[in-house]
Parts: sequence; C-alpha cells; structure tokens
Amino acid sequence: MWWSRFVLPVFLFGALAAGNIDPTRYLIVSVPKDRQIGYFKLPSLVYSLLVLNGPISPKAICVDQTNARLFVSDAPSLKIFWYQLIVLPDGKLITDGQQHVAVEGVNPKWLTVDGAGNLYFTGKVIAPPPFVTTEAVFMHSAINIATGTTINPTEIWNRANSGQPSPAVFEPSGLATDNFHLYWGNSAGGTNYGSVVKGASTPPDVQPELSVGAVADNADSVRGLVLTPTNIFYSTPAGVYGISKNKVGKGCGTETCKLLSAQVRNPQGIVWDGDGTIYVANADVEKGAVFSFPSNGPLNKHTMVKLLDLAGVFGLDMLEVGEYGEPAPAPGNLRSSAMGLSSKVFYIALVLSLVVHH
Repeated sequence: MWWSRFVLPVFLFGALAAGNIDPTRYLIVSVPKDRQIGYFKLPSLVYSLLVLNGPISPKAICVDQTNARLFVSDAPSLKIFWYQLIVLPDGKLITDGQQHVAVEGVNPKWLTVDGAGNLYFTGKVIAPPPFVTTEAVFMHSAINIATGTTINPTEIWNRANSGQPSPAVFEPSGLATDNFHLYWGNSAGGTNYGSVVKGASTPPDVQPELSVGAVADNADSVRGLVLTPTNIFYSTPAGVYGISKNKVGKGCGTETCKLLSAQVRNPQGIVWDGDGTIYVANADVEKGAVFSFPSNGPLNKHTMVKLLDLAGVFGLDMLEVGEYGEPAPAPGNLRSSAMGLSSKVFYIALVLSLVVHH
C-alpha cells in the first residue's frame, strides 16, 4: 500500500532512536581510608553509600557491565572481592548484600574486566618461602568467577616474556582492555621499561615479546589508566597525560604525550563515561576531590572542573544502565557497541529497500 512507504520508515526510524536512548550512568568511587564504596547517579552529585565496612582497604575497582558485578581490590586481606549490583525501580543502586571472593592469595593493585567477564589485575601471587614471585599481569576467567574458583589466576605478562633485557612488565599498575589488547602502566621504572605498555590479551606461545611494547616513556610512575575509542589517558604524580591509541613506539614529545592538566595533587583512579567526559580522583586524604575534563577532540591542556570534595577518594569506575534497567554496553567494549548500532542500521536499510521496491 502507498502509505506503507511513509509509515514503515517512520516507525523504523523511531525504533532505531529508541534503541539508542542515553543510558543512566552511575559513577562508583572507593574511599579506602573510610572502608567505603559509594556512587553518584550522574548528573546528580549526591553521594550514596554502596558498600560500608567491607574490604579493609578498597582501592582499585572495576565494573563488569555484562554481569553487573563490581570488583574491588583489597591488598591487606590478599583478596579481590566482587559484589552483585542491582538497580532498584526508583533508580537507587545497591548490592545483593553478599561479599564474594573472586581471587585470593594475591597482592592486587589495579583491575579491569573484558566484555566476556574475565577479570584482569596487576600485582603478584603470594607464595610461601622459598618461592619468590614478581609483579605481573594476571587473568582470572569468568568461568572461575562463576564457579567460585578463587585460586591459581593465569599469569599473562611478566618480566620473563615481555622482553629482555628491558621487560615491558616491571611494576605494572593501571590496567585497561579493549578485548583484544591489554594496556598497563608501570608504577616504577616507566622511563626505562615503559610508562604505558600495550600487549596482546593472549600472548603467543612463540616469541611473545614481539606482541608487547611500550607506547610512552614520559613518566617514571603511572597510576590509573583508561581508554577511549581514540586515546589513552593516564595519571602520574606530575599530572594527567593523554596519547593517541595509534601511537607507535615509546618515544615521547610534548605533543605526542600531552600533559593535559597538572592541577590535581595526587591523581589516581581515572575513568571515561562512555560519552565525552573523563573523571579523575584526587586521592589526597585531606583535600581529595573528583575532577572532570572533556575527552572529545584533540588532546589539549584543560582546566579541570572540580565536581565535589571527597577526601581520600581513590578508585573510579562507571556503571551504565539502559532504558529498562539492564546493563548498557560497557564503555571499554567499543566493538560490541559499534556492531550493535551497525546491525540496526543494516537491518533498517534492508527493510527500506524492500519497501521501496514493492
């Protein structure tokens, strides 16, 4: 019928638009000095408690968007914990009240999770004498987490397989993944071994050192690290830097490894909101705060905006929830988000083609 040529395209356009409604974002923060994990339902800056009197010193945190889980590192207890996240109908964020152990017998530093729910962390495994372990990058699979297996994480990258005589793993710190690669900083020796390093998420069995390498060498100590579709942002004692994800080689110049801001006294956790904003934690125990700056456009110096004072804030991550309360695609899972949109566009184009020709 003639009217189908008008009504159906309008209906499909509305369906596409409805499928891309902006998600609700929860900025989750850790405050180790108070043994607290809290959150802000953006754009509100009202602080709400999520976990009270949980881990002894909750520092690094990460959110598994796929399974709505919050992972928390706790070095004093030699564990990584996880909590099930639940969004109530009124928009309040809670846990199920249970503290689960993801990994134990480790000294964890920083965490990240991929789109399949596999947990990655930097730190080391604790072994009894006379065994000596060194800092490395580990993976604990989603299957292990689901089945409650808490020991024997897989060592992915270490000093032995990341290049000799200058290994890309020295004292790995901040960690991120795009599902294909791992990116980490070194908290010491960064100018020699790599301030920021990129490696395959699964090293090859033969010559693994060929699939890992530093992409920045401008800071001896790197803390938090986060990815966007185009850039890598990382916090250091000197401030927050940004480099292009396409950067090759570790050599840095003032324009290739851009100092974006030096106004935060003790920058630690850093997170991208999946849209156009980077959030940074100033972990000062007396004058701590959460700051933000824009992530879009070319890498330039910014005056950071202080969102609120929060003494001792350390870790940051983001939970995105869709229209009906389900987890939205993870900000780090860029390929999944892009493929979802592309498939909708392809489907609509196909149907419109059929309508026009019939």
